[in-house]
Amino acid sequence: MLSQRPVEARSSVAQLHVGRRRSKWQVAGAATVVVVCATVAAVTYAQATKQVGIVVASTPMPAGTVISAADLRVGHVVAGSGVTGVAPSAVSTLVGRGP
Repeated sequence: MLSQRPVEARSSVAQLHVGRRRSKWQVAGAATVVVVCATVAAVTYAQATKQVGIVVASTPMPAGTVISAADLRVGHVVAGSGVTGVAPSAVSTLVGRGP
């Protein structure tokens, strides 16, 4: 159904939106907000997915096996995930250990 308003009224409403100008400060402020939000999102994502290396067994080993360097490899877990392990720099503390 067509609007009951006269044609002049409809065109004047449309002109209100077309003729509106934004100042340089408004545009700069909006751009700044977008940049800050994008930066916060990127930093949050990077921290949430930060991975740390830990030493893991490269194959399943039965209990009581003496550990050699070939039995170990470096795995990665998300930091702060609650997993505790041995840092790759401390692998020498594991080699040669047994029951």
